[in-house]
Amino acid sequence: MKSSHQIQKLLKHVPEEHCVDHGAEASETAHVDNISSSSEDQLNHISNLLDNLDVEKVPALSINKNLSVENIIRPLSEGVLTRSRSIAAQNILPEETITRSQAGPINSSLYSCFISQVEPKNFKMALKKSSWVEALQEELMQFQKLKLWNLVPLPKGKLPIGTRWVFRNKRDDSGIIIRNKARLVVQGFYQQEGIDYVEVFYPDHVYKLDKALYGLHQAPRAWYATLTDHLLAHGYTRGAIDQTLFVRKDKDDMILVQIYVDDIIFGSTSSVLCKEFEAVMKKKFEMSAMGEMTFFLGLLVKQDQKGVLIHQGKYVTHILTKFKMLESKPASTRMAARPVSTSNFDGEDVDQHLYRSMIGSLMYLTASRHDIMFSVCQCARYQASPKASHLIAVKRIFRYFVGKPRLGLWYPNNSEFRLHAYSDSDFGGCNLHRKSTTGGCQYLGDRLVSWQCKKQTTVSTSTAEAEYVAASSCCSQVIWMQQQLLDYGLNFLDSLIYCDNEAALQIVKNPVQHSKTKHIDIRIHLSATVSNGN
Repeated sequence: MKSSHQIQKLLKHVPEEHCVDHGAEASETAHVDNISSSSEDQLNHISNLLDNLDVEKVPALSINKNLSVENIIRPLSEGVLTRSRSIAAQNILPEETITRSQAGPINSSLYSCFISQVEPKNFKMALKKSSWVEALQEELMQFQKLKLWNLVPLPKGKLPIGTRWVFRNKRDDSGIIIRNKARLVVQGFYQQEGIDYVEVFYPDHVYKLDKALYGLHQAPRAWYATLTDHLLAHGYTRGAIDQTLFVRKDKDDMILVQIYVDDIIFGSTSSVLCKEFEAVMKKKFEMSAMGEMTFFLGLLVKQDQKGVLIHQGKYVTHILTKFKMLESKPASTRMAARPVSTSNFDGEDVDQHLYRSMIGSLMYLTASRHDIMFSVCQCARYQASPKASHLIAVKRIFRYFVGKPRLGLWYPNNSEFRLHAYSDSDFGGCNLHRKSTTGGCQYLGDRLVSWQCKKQTTVSTSTAEAEYVAASSCCSQVIWMQQQLLDYGLNFLDSLIYCDNEAALQIVKNPVQHSKTKHIDIRIHLSATVSNGN
């Protein structure tokens, strides 16, 4: 790893006796959200401030932009400056305030006033703001604690890997900036003099990595292996289908832990198991417990006694603003009654980068908006050479969001728990290749949990064949879900699949070789897994 002037400046005055090894195998920080059965809809917005708030009118925090080198690194024994710790240190909130959910909307807005609202573009800009210097300190202190690297001479014949600082503002579910995050990542390219080249303290020395760092190919695997070993050692079992799911059972209670890189959500039938899990994680890693989950990976989650609502309203507003369609006229449907012919390749060319960017934004929305699945998949077929007619179809989907930005998934807690599915298909719906489109959806009781829409890989010669292929795809999804639910301790091996084509059902019941079926690929046949035409 190439040594830089910035790293040496920040590490120069760190006392050796403050270096602590917490025994972690990777340098990531886990953020944990706790799913509980009840929540309050708290909107952390600056407009929620009260006039009679009992806070000093003059903040006790003083910000000095002329930072001396001696003040750049704090004692390593203080640990990572998490949000709750920094709030208590600034005396903005009472010391007993620990989690974001306990802080409440008013205090969260106050806290955001003392952190930078602008993401610096380079290291020099970051040094001008004390809040970003704090973020730099946190990152480098973690490296020191975990003994991530050592300063050694560059071996002869070896090329160093460059690094760069990445600065990002972390926001909560209402869009308020709650943290300034700085990460030192490995560059995948060589530095060029005059562009991103700076003089170093030790021209012949480099940092030798003893553990994985962001940007390396093995970094995600190293973090996953460290976290997995820690959870398995504390009695958790890994899912057979989903390798990021960890389950622990204690008599009649159970806790589920879902991992997404360094973000973790967990839920349990017992509050005791939740507290034990937090203790297990804090024993090993520096982490922030965010309380009841309200926002996760772009999904807004609202929980109450009746059920759970999941939607992406915040992301919808973001993409409408990004593509300058927030003030567009709303559309009542995703597609026109007579859509523009998608086979029209003689029309005017449009910007490929814009078209693909819009499609990519819509594809992310299909995680919670099944109502746009078919129209988005149709438009996604023409990313190689989009025309004006295709762009009009995409913009109509955006105009549909203007009128319905907050549609989402509702999961009631009083619905039955039974796995069943529906399959369907059109016939030769693709004007260009005359291929059919498969559609399917799977339910747990009244709860929609999975859906698909995909153009078939072969040309069907009859509606029976198209529906039969769609039923095969739906059956594959149901079998996968059955195995997945076994990891949760649920057995749904007897599930119904509904198909609206009588000929396809008869083929399932009696797969004889005749003119409609003898050419169908073996992998499509369902007779081994489906019985009685259900």
